[in-house]
Amino acid sequence: MMAAELGLDPIEVHRKNLIHPGYFRKGHEMTPWDTEIASTHFVECLDGVVQKSGWKEKRGKMGPYRGIGLGVATFGGATTGKIDSINFQAGGSGNITHNPIMAITKVNADGRVTLLTGESDLGQGSNSTMAQIAAEELGVSQDDITVIAADTALTPFDHGSFGSRVTVNVGHVVREAAADAKRQLLKAIAELSEVGEEEIDIKGGQVYVKGRSESAMPFSEALKKIQRADKLPIAGTFRYYPPEYFSHLPAVSSPACYVQAAEVEVDPETGKVKVLRMTYAEDCGTKINPIRVEGQMEGCLQMGVGSAISEGYILDEGQQLNASFLHYGFVTSVDMPEIASADVEGMDPRGPYGAKEAGEGGTCPAPPAIIDAIYDATGVWIKQLSVTSESVLKALEEKRSKDKKGK
Repeated sequence: MMAAELGLDPIEVHRKNLIHPGYFRKGHEMTPWDTEIASTHFVECLDGVVQKSGWKEKRGKMGPYRGIGLGVATFGGATTGKIDSINFQAGGSGNITHNPIMAITKVNADGRVTLLTGESDLGQGSNSTMAQIAAEELGVSQDDITVIAADTALTPFDHGSFGSRVTVNVGHVVREAAADAKRQLLKAIAELSEVGEEEIDIKGGQVYVKGRSESAMPFSEALKKIQRADKLPIAGTFRYYPPEYFSHLPAVSSPACYVQAAEVEVDPETGKVKVLRMTYAEDCGTKINPIRVEGQMEGCLQMGVGSAISEGYILDEGQQLNASFLHYGFVTSVDMPEIASADVEGMDPRGPYGAKEAGEGGTCPAPPAIIDAIYDATGVWIKQLSVTSESVLKALEEKRSKDKKGK
């Protein structure tokens, strides 16, 4: 709105104001809201969306009642602050404890690995992500990892699946637990092979002496030898308080960066807004599972588009009139716009294998991008969500009235 009022290029306004390491204070990457900026690829996301969406060719040039708009957002996620729990004792008194995160990686004689973690897979695919991290660290296949998650009778404590924290915070503890198991494995193999631990490695499910490819042995066979030597079980563990593990870092991780462009068509007779196309780019660090990140982003776009043009509570004296999924206004598959991705790959020094938050923050840029696109299409700003046909018609009528008076 400011750029439009002042006749500035909104892309250049964004470019000058995008956060980056050192943005807030020289030599200090902390934001006012206690987020450490160790990495951003905001400019790459912006440039990618501008190019992929055809922004320069379309902005202000799409014809009557069609327009393109842009929205940007960051999302910290991966909260690392200590979470307090009250342990009540007899008589009603209690004491506050700080619970650490913990994972256990147990290597079995049959060549499989059991990962025990308290994190909960709510549908975001975190079990598979944790299996990937453990497999990468151990040098075996993801298929060799069995994940037991969120079973309070078996698994260690975890704070929960919220705040986009699982991949970053739990990913670290899983990686460290797998590394602990690997160290024990290499020690046991070295004792049996009469070579130094530093000379042995495990990759691709093969145990081998470095520089001697002919020495390669399947992981399962190596475990059989360890079992016969009575050196099993092997269980790698790790536990930590995030603020202590990241002693030089603040309460949350580097923010993920999101840029989205929306193309819309507005019916001047009815005020109905149709979202035609969404182009997005996200800097979530290393994409441990690119397909899952893509799925997360498509889900974010579905929620963002819905919150912009269709979702919302209808209340009458405190009574919700649309209290069902049928009437609430979810965007369904038939309502979804075309989706295009401007692929950006980053690397954050804080996350496991360079990963950052990926998911929640992707809902944020869609509504402002759609509002901006409506302005480009009609010349009017809609200042509330969701955008209704009535609000668009009212704004158009007010604009026509002002235009007539101006003439």
